[in-house]
Amino acid sequence: MLKLAEAAFAQGAYDDAADWYQKIYEEIPDNKNICSKIGISLAQHGKFEEALKFLIDALKAHPNDKILLNFMGLSLSQTGDFINAEKYFRKLIRFGGGDDFTLSNLAAVLNELGRFDEAERIYKTSLRRRPDNLVSQYNLGLLKLLKGNFMQGWQGFELRNAAKGIADFNMPNVKRWQGECVDGCRIFLYSEQGLGDTIQFARYAAELASFGAEVIIQCDDALADLMLTIDGVVQAGLPNNFIKDIDYYTSLLSLPKVFQTKSESIPGRCPYISVPAELPKMAVLDKKSELIKHRIGLVWAGNAKHKSDRTRSIDLKIFTPLLARKDIKFYSLQAGESTAEIDLLEKALRPSKIFPNKRPLTEVGSAMQHLDLVISVDTSLAHLAGALSIPVWTLISFYPDWRWMLNRSDSPWYPSMRLFRQPNIGNWQAVIDDVDKALDTFVS
Repeated sequence: MLKLAEAAFAQGAYDDAADWYQKIYEEIPDNKNICSKIGISLAQHGKFEEALKFLIDALKAHPNDKILLNFMGLSLSQTGDFINAEKYFRKLIRFGGGDDFTLSNLAAVLNELGRFDEAERIYKTSLRRRPDNLVSQYNLGLLKLLKGNFMQGWQGFELRNAAKGIADFNMPNVKRWQGECVDGCRIFLYSEQGLGDTIQFARYAAELASFGAEVIIQCDDALADLMLTIDGVVQAGLPNNFIKDIDYYTSLLSLPKVFQTKSESIPGRCPYISVPAELPKMAVLDKKSELIKHRIGLVWAGNAKHKSDRTRSIDLKIFTPLLARKDIKFYSLQAGESTAEIDLLEKALRPSKIFPNKRPLTEVGSAMQHLDLVISVDTSLAHLAGALSIPVWTLISFYPDWRWMLNRSDSPWYPSMRLFRQPNIGNWQAVIDDVDKALDTFVS
């Protein structure tokens, strides 16, 4: 069994390796080396909660083992215990394990703890050691953006793919746009990352059109109809057959750098996309009355596969103080598995579903226009509401995505948006309390 376990481990088949090592462990429970292998295998396979038990046990026998300290720090950070993760990474550094990878992990933990200046110093230390460290350059760029230093931040942001070892999209025989005159030209903009990113940066298409360009946007088909409502966009969606006669191309996410965007010079007056004004046929909204004076849409969860979903999505039950209000009718704008949470609430607290099933984003946007307000976690529907200039209150985790910056309740990207921030890690209850108080003013 040991040979099978070691072979699986060497081949990177960590799930199989963990299974084999655990069978050995059942026979020899005092073997700390096997315990160590199980913990590392589980962590490598992303099973961090399970890994912790074995790593803790292994560290009792080998308290200064650098590999164990590293995986202990990683597992703690991935399960949200950032305070103890910092302790293990710092111990690892004290014992000579302060390579670039460890420094990057420590800085990431400090970011989660809101200690941004310390994290910045670590990135700079890493870059003094090795100026060509793309990961540190990229992470420092994100931190600059978070702090509102856009001009320096965009430089590092351009390394988002290189830092991960991913090649940038390339169009043979077509020049990447770097700010040249585009009057009379066709420019191809490709999307990266999530739907929200595409919505946020698609505003630049109208700027290019104002310079005389025809704009083609490559994006998820779910966004194609929305993109076609932007001034100057002539084609949108997955490429298929429309990539021809292109003069320039670039990423949507590279446009802020080319435009030298500062927080006070963000282009694209909202709304910069549009949807039909009529309520979609599939939508169900109660008419306003003495009992239903205010109608508010609710989004409590994003894509469960998103790397930050653990910190950005909220259990629906935490919204109970809002859902219990008698002066507001709440409607779910949620789609996917998270809608099952509705049935876990008392019947009187359940938000009504606007749509019986998942609908195109254009229909969701149209329905939003018939609401007084949208309350959403940091997901694509918050971007959709903002781009449509619909009042939206976005609920932000303690360590926010760079685009929401720090210490402000507004967003320069979306004038109709108000931000509600966690005062400390994981404290959504305080956010809901703040929203509840704000609703008192909103409905009065």
